[in-house]
Amino acid sequence: MAPWDLATLSYITAVLVVIPSPSQWRAKNVPTLSVIAWLFLLNVCRGTNIIIRENNVRVVAPVYCDIGE
Repeated sequence: MAPWDLATLSYITAVLVVIPSPSQWRAKNVPTLSVIAWLFLLNVCRGTNIIIRENNVRVVAPVYCDIGE
């Protein structure tokens, strides 16, 4: 799979994970909201890392690497 395909899937998954959050917010379901937030952030960081590091090992954004992983 190409790196851009994986990045696209990561961002699509991040959007799909957020879809049930309004109903969970109304139900005040904190554990489910926590998992939604965690998976959203994980997918966004993963997609961004794939784009930043496509086909190279050079450190382009060292501060982001400390925050993202």
